[in-house]
Amino acid sequence: MRSLPAPFAVIPLLIVAGCASSPTVTPSATPSSAPATATAAPSATPAPSATAGALTAVAAMTFPPCPDPVCVGHGTHFTTCDGGMTGSTPSATNIFSLCPFTARLEHQLTLDSQGGDSGGGGGDPVGGGQDPEWPTEAITASASPTGGLAEVTFVDGANAFRTELVILSSGGQLLVDDIYCVGTDPSTTDAYASGWDGRAACAS
Repeated sequence: MRSLPAPFAVIPLLIVAGCASSPTVTPSATPSSAPATATAAPSATPAPSATAGALTAVAAMTFPPCPDPVCVGHGTHFTTCDGGMTGSTPSATNIFSLCPFTARLEHQLTLDSQGGDSGGGGGDPVGGGQDPEWPTEAITASASPTGGLAEVTFVDGANAFRTELVILSSGGQLLVDDIYCVGTDPSTTDAYASGWDGRAACAS
């Protein structure tokens, strides 16, 4: 047999050499040696459940304007929500029906008004002693996660009366749950302590 020319003889060798090349190896990823650390979220501060304006409005309902002829004749402009001089008629069976009070406070003040709590002095149990009318009224309020406080100051000549209202947010409403005189210890002298109606004037 006749042998092939030299160029054709090397072609198979080139093809074999090309097929024999080593495959490329991709290195595997090296895992991180430091584990991820979870960062704890800071605890949120409870938001106030009311605004100072809303608390002020509740205090103004507790000590409302007095359009009654008695107030007009005396030159006074503010009274108590249970005093019968607000221009609105309360329930015949509940003198506190015009007041924004919790059932707990309403029950306690009813006892005071009926003489059922010893040591009473016969004054208006909401405040102001026996003559709950004043020419001026000033209200300051501060909100809290549960409601807030409203301080009500009345001035009549040389006399000042300062009452603190504890207001709670309950069932979508803001209601007064306690009353005490500014500068006193509420744990012993608030509306639930015996004889509150004798202290309710809150003269300072």
